[in-house]
Amino acid sequence: MMWRKKKTTKRCHDFRQMKLIKLAQVPLRAILLLTLMTVANLTGAIAQEIGNVEAGGEYAIDHCAKCHAVDANTMRSPNPEAAPFALIARTPGMNGRALTVWLSSVHKDMPDLIIEQNDMHNLIAYILSLAPNKQARLSR
Repeated sequence: MMWRKKKTTKRCHDFRQMKLIKLAQVPLRAILLLTLMTVANLTGAIAQEIGNVEAGGEYAIDHCAKCHAVDANTMRSPNPEAAPFALIARTPGMNGRALTVWLSSVHKDMPDLIIEQNDMHNLIAYILSLAPNKQARLSR
C-alpha cells in the first residue's frame, strides 16, 4: 500500500508540474499566434499590387521628369547622372521592397525628397510597370 501511495503522490506532483507548464505556455502561444498573424498580414500586403500605375506615372512626370527619363522607351535622362526609370525597372532583383528602400534613402546627387506613402506606392508601381516582366515584379 505504501508503494502505491508514493507512486500516486509522484503522479499527482508530475500532473501539477505539467499543468503549470501548460499554463505558462498559454501566453507564449498567444504571442506566437499574434506574431504569425501579423507576418501573414504583412506578407499578404506585400504580395498585392503596391499602388496605382497611372497615378504613379503622373507623379513621375510632375516630380521626377526634370532629372529622370520617366517613360518606358527613353533611356537618356535630362540629367545624365539620373538613371532612367526604365533602366531602374530592368535592374536584376529590382522589386517593390528594393524601390521602397531606395526612395526612402538619401542620395548624394538627388535632392532630399519626402514622398508621401501613397505617392511612393504609386511611383513604385509605375516604375515596376516599365519592366518587361512587370506582372512578376508588381506582386513581390
